Amino acid sequence: MSLAVRKNDLGPSEDMYGEVEADAGVQGSFSPYSWAPLWAAVGAGLCFLGVAAGWWIFAFGVIFAIYGILLWVLEFSRGQHAH
Repeated sequence: MSLAVRKNDLGPSEDMYGEVEADAGVQGSFSPYSWAPLWAAVGAGLCFLGVAAGWWIFAFGVIFAIYGILLWVLEFSRGQHAH
């Protein structure tokens, strides 16, 4: 930990007397209107239901879950084929 502190400055959140405004700014990149978590959650729900009700429902859940996870992971990786 001390090696990392020596290489990088402490952030504003580490200052005991710091102000909230000092830590303002961009905290990350988030996709505001993503449908991918919905498809992943539907897939997980169908998988859970499939274990209780029938294995054929589980298969549909796996398909939805794989689609949702791949869509979520590759959401910003459109490359030269972007629309």
